[in-house]
Amino acid sequence: MPSTDADTWGGSPFVKFDNVQKSYDGESLVVKGFNLYIDQGEFITLLGPSGSGKSTVLMMMAGFEHPTHGEIILKGQPISQLPPHKRGIGLVFQNYALFPHMTVAENLAFPLQVRNLPKSDIETKVKRALDMVRLGEFGDRRPAQLSGGQQQRVAVARALVFEPELVLMDEPLGALDKNLREEMQYEIKHIHEDLGVTMIYVTHDQSEALTMSDRIAVFNDGIVQQLASPQESMSVPQTHLLPSSLVKTIDCAERSRTLTGNNVRSRCQRPNYHCKPRSCWCSGR
Repeated sequence: MPSTDADTWGGSPFVKFDNVQKSYDGESLVVKGFNLYIDQGEFITLLGPSGSGKSTVLMMMAGFEHPTHGEIILKGQPISQLPPHKRGIGLVFQNYALFPHMTVAENLAFPLQVRNLPKSDIETKVKRALDMVRLGEFGDRRPAQLSGGQQQRVAVARALVFEPELVLMDEPLGALDKNLREEMQYEIKHIHEDLGVTMIYVTHDQSEALTMSDRIAVFNDGIVQQLASPQESMSVPQTHLLPSSLVKTIDCAERSRTLTGNNVRSRCQRPNYHCKPRSCWCSGR
């Protein structure tokens, strides 16, 4: 569960975007006056079409781009001038970005080696990360010997192996087919709930945002047009990007309480059905 206790960082939330703007040419803004608080342990999705500014926000959080104006604060400390390698943030991209000449285990060991961890600690953490994504027997394989879904699991494991408190994911499932994409949605959400890590997830896929998020920030033309829970975003849309005809919210809390174990998962895997522990909602018709 997200933590709302900001006292740890002097009254500041875990992540804070404070009036952040970004321009690449000095004239037009691709991100306009962006303000957002993110609690520790929260899963927040930046949802919007290509060119809406969502990936630019993620790149500024990662340190690959710098705000033209405003400040990004992590755990009470401004980080806009901090280089990426000093931010301690895990990253997952759509193209996996795995080293092809390294084995799976070597790919996972790399971020630990650059942090100068002892060899015994590296071996323990790599094994734990591989087991977490159910690839414990694949450590000696190279990326080319894995399926797309397996490669994405390796990318997720590498982002988590050094135990970051914040993980950024930029369209991580875009290259997978529909079945693999849905499977990985549940895998990522399960990992998030197990570890309690904070995740900022970028996608243009409304189904992904519905299935995985605690809150959704709907981007368009460099601004956030709506920030709300998945249920509220769909039942009371404040933007044409989420038309009311897209998703019909269903009150099935009582029904959810009767579903346990595989029955819950089966219900969630039905087309257009999305479930959380005590609620479900149906997208489309």
